[in-house]
Amino acid sequence: MNGYVTPKRLERIIELPVSMAQTELRRGETIQIAQATITQGQALEMRSLTVNLVRVLTFGQIPIYLNSAFGLCSVGLYFGPMISSPLAYAKITTNGTAMINPYKRKSMKSPGTYTVLIANNTSNIDVSICVTGSMKLYL
Repeated sequence: MNGYVTPKRLERIIELPVSMAQTELRRGETIQIAQATITQGQALEMRSLTVNLVRVLTFGQIPIYLNSAFGLCSVGLYFGPMISSPLAYAKITTNGTAMINPYKRKSMKSPGTYTVLIANNTSNIDVSICVTGSMKLYL
């Protein structure tokens, strides 16, 4: 992608928002937020991805992690529908917001289905979270 973006090229770029309004995410639950399928010659680019912990709904509990690598809750871009080996992800370990670096884009060119999933990685805590992000699909 070098040079100027001509009107003809602009017609072949699709902006894909990734967003989930404030939602209750129960213990061990996973929600699919977005999905994109690319074919040979196309590219998918993750521009930014942010997860915000709004509230912990279960008070007085020490988290029991199902997958400690993903923190309390996480959002990630995966190849296919299964949560393993994210291509890009942001996780929350304590209160606050987590994001992948919006200045370093992740580009995928292998044909297949890419899925954005949000997961509560505990077996005893319910949370309220929201997610924002953006992807570009180059046709």
